[in-house]
Amino acid sequence: MTKIQDTLEAYFLKDAVVRVLIDATEENDPLIEDRSIQQTLREAAYVAGIIHKVEWSRRSRIRQENIESLLPLEALSLYFESVEIESARREELLKHAEALIQAGADKA
Repeated sequence: MTKIQDTLEAYFLKDAVVRVLIDATEENDPLIEDRSIQQTLREAAYVAGIIHKVEWSRRSRIRQENIESLLPLEALSLYFESVEIESARREELLKHAEALIQAGADKA
């Protein structure tokens, strides 16, 4: 029995109209089984919905000031930092990106 089901069973649900609002984290939301919750609500007259309100972790954002003035490699470097790619891997990826950008410039 889950905490959600225990909480629901504390209420008199027979012939009730029920809407379930679930506050969850991104880690525990996939573990919530709506089918089990619906089974717990089987005596309700109507289930208006089972709504998951998921709190997503915040990622660092690329700073927005002067973003249009960034060179492609600078923008890519900032992106890699924002998604927390480790330094050695970031340098390797930037080296390959620089080669691709140069190859494109040579064809132009």
